[in-house]
Amino acid sequence: MVYTDNFYTTDPTGEQALQQGYQYLGIACYVFNTQVTGTIPVYRCFNPWTSDHFYPTSRHELDNSIGGNAYRAEHIAWFMFGGAHSRSTALNRYFNEDTMDHMYCTDDNTSQVADFRMYNAEGVAGYVLNDFSFTRDETRVVPLYWWYYKGYEDKKREECKEKVNS
Repeated sequence: MVYTDNFYTTDPTGEQALQQGYQYLGIACYVFNTQVTGTIPVYRCFNPWTSDHFYPTSRHELDNSIGGNAYRAEHIAWFMFGGAHSRSTALNRYFNEDTMDHMYCTDDNTSQVADFRMYNAEGVAGYVLNDFSFTRDETRVVPLYWWYYKGYEDKKREECKEKVNS
């Protein structure tokens, strides 16, 4: 079985992504690193059994993912607009049922995903900035870095055992 994970972070080093075998795909969009008027928090969750990072935008969805779907809440990952805003674009959420992986991207960057056709659209997660020029006077806007992992069952079993035992 193939395991995939799309991982997003505002950390330019990718946190531990590179050391864990993730491939850097580039900047997905621009988001806020603190809450400003009109923005909503995006929570970061991780499922160690499927290696999926999931980014719900409501407490209800966060609670459901933790309560019944084996996800672990990590922290607030970033902030984005809850509705359309001037100079914003939709951040769409997709899900691959075969690999149990969530993916988030704008229409402008779907071509970066080799297996894009394997993902089902789940709707708009929120609204992000796709133009860095917006940030000239807005110091709270940062790039959202996009990382991708693809692994196979034998390696995944070892990783799960390590994560569960830690």
